Amino acid sequence: PHPDRWQHPIPQDYNPLPYGHHLVFFHPRSAEHALRADRTDPEFGPPAPFTRRVWAGGAMSWGHAQRDKLRVGEAAVATASMERWRVSKTAARPMVIVNQAIDYRRSKAEGSTEVAIRERRTHVYLTEERESRVVKPGAYDPMSARKHYQRTLISRSGGPA
Repeated sequence: PHPDRWQHPIPQDYNPLPYGHHLVFFHPRSAEHALRADRTDPEFGPPAPFTRRVWAGGAMSWGHAQRDKLRVGEAAVATASMERWRVSKTAARPMVIVNQAIDYRRSKAEGSTEVAIRERRTHVYLTEERESRVVKPGAYDPMSARKHYQRTLISRSGGPA
């Protein structure tokens, strides 16, 4: 291993799966040719023209019962559902807002069917029409923005402004 990388112990069989590790194991495994142009899975998205996906928020919650936790080396099941979707016409252009829920459980063979992890995702789907933005030369100086940010941090911490 590279000396600069943070080392984590390898999870041992039957120990609870560490927080967040489910994201590595449970994701759609669609063939590359079946993905949208933006490399996302089309299963939970609306049809064209709403093909531009934007992450709009989410949350994760874990069950507290020890018997329900996902465990390394055991079978588990993820079930995804669309909780709600709606078309918003209040913005400058129409958009589709999709709320998705994903429940992760140990398989019935492992002895528990209670939800171990509940994940909620909200995506906004926009049309591909993008407004063109014209940036005038000299209109944005990243160094001046950085300096301003540093001054703000210093002044908020009680240091010189």
